[in-house]
Amino acid sequence: VLLVDDGNLGDLDALLHDLGSDVQRHSLAAVRALEPFPWPRRLFITTAQLACSLQLPEPAEDDGVVAIAIAEDASQTLSTMMRRLGFQYLVHRPIHPEALRLLLSKLLYRGLEQRRNERHPFGIEVSWRSGWAKQRGILVEISSTGCRLQTDRPLAPGARLRIAIPAEATGARRILLRGRVMRRDAVSTATPDTRHGLAVGFELLPARLQRRLDALLVRLARGPATLARSAPAPAPAPAAAIPLPRAIESQAPVVASPPVAERRQGPRVVLDREVVAVDEAATRAVHAPVGRDLSPGGMRVDPCPDLVLGGRLRLALYEPSASEPVLLTAEVVRDDGGAGLALRFVDLPPEIATQLGRIIAALPALESLRPEPRRIVLAELVAPRSVA
Repeated sequence: VLLVDDGNLGDLDALLHDLGSDVQRHSLAAVRALEPFPWPRRLFITTAQLACSLQLPEPAEDDGVVAIAIAEDASQTLSTMMRRLGFQYLVHRPIHPEALRLLLSKLLYRGLEQRRNERHPFGIEVSWRSGWAKQRGILVEISSTGCRLQTDRPLAPGARLRIAIPAEATGARRILLRGRVMRRDAVSTATPDTRHGLAVGFELLPARLQRRLDALLVRLARGPATLARSAPAPAPAPAAAIPLPRAIESQAPVVASPPVAERRQGPRVVLDREVVAVDEAATRAVHAPVGRDLSPGGMRVDPCPDLVLGGRLRLALYEPSASEPVLLTAEVVRDDGGAGLALRFVDLPPEIATQLGRIIAALPALESLRPEPRRIVLAELVAPRSVA
């Protein structure tokens, strides 16, 4: 991370160090043109005032570096100027410290989270248990947060299970994963037997199992899974082949309902939103981009494996004028597949509704400058859970 300032970005310097970043800071006593400097690998931060005098490298679309400008005021002209200079984000002070931390965390670890959340085709038989009986099934695909399992035994959403990936499939040691069924779909096969597709969300893994799973995902990123062979196996007796299913998508038919916009009683703000999902034990955070709308009655979010139809969750929204986040309870009321999920706020006390109105009216202290300037807000998604 490269931080260039005139002495007034000490809070960002401290925050970056708290996040474990390798920071190179250049403090300037006065604004002046600089000789070109080495471009950082991941993140570049400076003030909007200094950005106009720095000799920045020609921005490259594929270099992976994100540039942030910090400004003391807001104007459309400033947004346009920073965008032309190659900046992706413009931060207006004052800004809530927690919102700033969420933004930096997202940008610093975006590569790791994208790699971990990427789903990889697997297509190998594994064993699993829900209770004492041992079952077999095809692990269709897997990511660090969940998998899709095809089996002839149905399990209801919310049921817990354990999945064992054999060492022959991992190329190292066996991986035992604990999780919960998030969704169940019927799978069409060429045989008369009924088979079921289970979307499984993993529980928090111990560090050693997380390392094994990460190593497996890295291996799968290079190519499809294969079974290790220590000796030639006898040819199996002819049998009807179980076809590998197409990826089970979370786009199950839903009951048609009027668009959310038609039911809104208040204004809607169009924006992108970054959410940090916390597991039920509140011990692990997963950065995930969600959200496009915000209104007094609810919001729309991008597809997220931690959210299921009928589930309730807690949201924490941040605004600069408040030291504590605004905590909201929301319910997933509609699943539109790839178009995302509709959330409805429930049980809003009058004071929370008032704070939410202020957030909507004064949004926000952050701008995303690409592809076009637009306002964004940062939130935390806390302890999602299914409703039985």
